[in-house]
Amino acid sequence: DVVAPLRMQWYNDIAPESAKIAPVGGGKFGPNALVILIGNSRELWPRFCAAHAFDPSIGDAKDPLDTYIAREIEAAVEQCCPPDDADAAAAAATAATASSGPHRVFYSHETKPGRLVAVQRMAHVAGVAHLDERCHLSIHPKFGPWLALRAVVVLDNVEGPPDAAKPSPPGNPLAADNRARDRVDTAFEHALAGYERKGGVDEETQWRRWVDVRDAVQPGHKHRYHNDQVLYHYNATTRTGAGAGAGAGAR
Repeated sequence: DVVAPLRMQWYNDIAPESAKIAPVGGGKFGPNALVILIGNSRELWPRFCAAHAFDPSIGDAKDPLDTYIAREIEAAVEQCCPPDDADAAAAAATAATASSGPHRVFYSHETKPGRLVAVQRMAHVAGVAHLDERCHLSIHPKFGPWLALRAVVVLDNVEGPPDAAKPSPPGNPLAADNRARDRVDTAFEHALAGYERKGGVDEETQWRRWVDVRDAVQPGHKHRYHNDQVLYHYNATTRTGAGAGAGAGAR
């Protein structure tokens, strides 16, 4: 439920060198191609939980959420942008990969060279969410910090929006609220202190400190993740063990 179109060049102009998206040689629009940023709020959670509970290909996957997201995004892209006969024939003849076809999909969890995308910076330049450089959170005008940036779709044969339509980055709500700024800075420093303390702190204490940073932006935010959604994202035991199915009862 978070989608934003942009021109590839807008992103490449502000992206670090290691995270730029290279235009493909056969693409019609090169650096002016259409890029679509995809993310989600808490609304993803009930749908994922249902898939996890009833679809073994999701429930038994090594990383169920990443698997579910990839499946849904690929299906949506194929439905909206099916290759024409010439594209399909060329792909079959050359055993083309997904990165050289009429569309490319990059996922935010990918970190290998050529696959890394600075999605928070993309969200900023696309007018989706303000990237606060002090706490490293993306803050959405509606969802606050409670959103996830999942994937980037590049349509090399479709032109992106004109430069005249380039949005301004959203304002930073922390800049206009000194008390919120202080809350977030204090929570962020407290989370970092857990790593600096000799021997560290226990795992649960540490991840809860990072949740506190998010909560500090706007306590009681109505778009805050479901409690089991928070656990899944922050607690590795819940994500990788039997507890991965705990979200089936998401509210």
